[in-house]
Amino acid sequence: MSGSQIEFRTGRVSSREVFSEARTLMSGHFWIMVGICFLGILIGGVAPMGVLMGPMMCGIFMCWFAIMRNEKPTFSLLFEGFDVFMESLVAMLIQLGISMLTMILSFVVMAVGGAALVAVAGAGGGQPGGNAGAAMGLLTIGIFLFYGLIIGVSILVGTLFAFTWPLIVDYRLSGLEAVKLSARAAWANLGNVFRLMILNAVVAGVAAVFCYLPLFLVLPIVFGSQAVLYRRIFPAVVSPGPVGEYWEEPQPDLGGGGYQLDGGVADQGSADWAKDDNWE
Repeated sequence: MSGSQIEFRTGRVSSREVFSEARTLMSGHFWIMVGICFLGILIGGVAPMGVLMGPMMCGIFMCWFAIMRNEKPTFSLLFEGFDVFMESLVAMLIQLGISMLTMILSFVVMAVGGAALVAVAGAGGGQPGGNAGAAMGLLTIGIFLFYGLIIGVSILVGTLFAFTWPLIVDYRLSGLEAVKLSARAAWANLGNVFRLMILNAVVAGVAAVFCYLPLFLVLPIVFGSQAVLYRRIFPAVVSPGPVGEYWEEPQPDLGGGGYQLDGGVADQGSADWAKDDNWE
C-alpha cells in the first residue's frame, strides 16, 4: 500500500489522557515490557549508525500493538522487528541524514553569528567609551540562542519522525514512504505530537536524574503513549473476527480534556493544532 492512500485523523488529543491510557494498558504487562524495552535499546545501541535501532523500535511497537489487541507481548515478538529490517534501516538512515544536515546548518549559523558577536564584543570593549559588559552580555545571549536553536531543531525532527516505526509495522510501508507519511501526519497533528513529546521528555528527564535506573521503568510507558497517539490518528483496520477490534471506535470523551478526535482527514484540511493551543 502506498502512503498516499492511507488516511489519518486530525483533532485535539489530550497528552495526559494518552499517557494515562498507556499506563493502564501496561498494568498487566509491566515487567515484561520493561525487559523488552531494555533489551531492545541495548541491542539497538550495539551497532553503529543506528543500524539495529530501527528493527528494535519496530519490535517494541509490535509488542504494544499486541497489548492493544489484548494479546501478550513476548521477546520473540520484539525480534520480529527484523522482519522489516530493510524498511527500518532506510528510515533510520534518512532520519540520521536529516539530523546531521540540520546540525551542520546550525553550526554554520553558530560560526557566522559567533564571529560577528566576537567582533562586536571586541570593538565594544576595545574602543574608548566602549561597554565591554554589554558586549559580553550580547555574546552570552547569542550562545543561549544557539543552544535554543539546536534544541528546537532536534524537537522538530523528532516530531516529524514520530510515526515512522509504527507505520512500518502497521502497513509494511517502505522506509521512504513511512517517513513521508509520518512527517505529513505529524505536521497536521503538530500540537498533539509536540505536547506529548514535551510530557514524555519531562517524565524521562525526571527519571534520569535518579541515576538513570528509573528511566528504564518509565520508557515502556513513553513508547506506549506514542503507540496510543498513533492509533488515535491512524485507526486500526477493523477485522471481521473478534481479535483486533480494541480500537474499532474512538473512546468517548469523559471530560478529560478532548481525548475524542473529530474524524477529519489531514490531507483534506488544515491542521487543528493551530486553532487550539491549550496545553494538556
